[in-house]
Amino acid sequence: YDAGAFLDSIRMLTMPVVITHGSDDPIIPLPQDDIWDYLTVDKDEDSLMPVPIQNVKHFPMLESDTFQRLVGMFLETPQISKIELKERWRRRSR
Repeated sequence: YDAGAFLDSIRMLTMPVVITHGSDDPIIPLPQDDIWDYLTVDKDEDSLMPVPIQNVKHFPMLESDTFQRLVGMFLETPQISKIELKERWRRRSR
């Protein structure tokens, strides 16, 4: 596995890309800012969007409603810069 080649491959993608990562992932640490900067340099805001998901570990698709909403918005929104993640409303207990 060559991480540099993998990052280069991501940068060469021409279609819109949203990259998610759990902020509390114990297996693969959250990328440092220089990695996000490398992936997004010279890219417009509608080509690549990194989204760290807070309080999520290694399986965001199983751990977070936010991930499900993000995927839905990605599929429905032509411009990824228009995607807005909002915390799910929850009823407060009395």
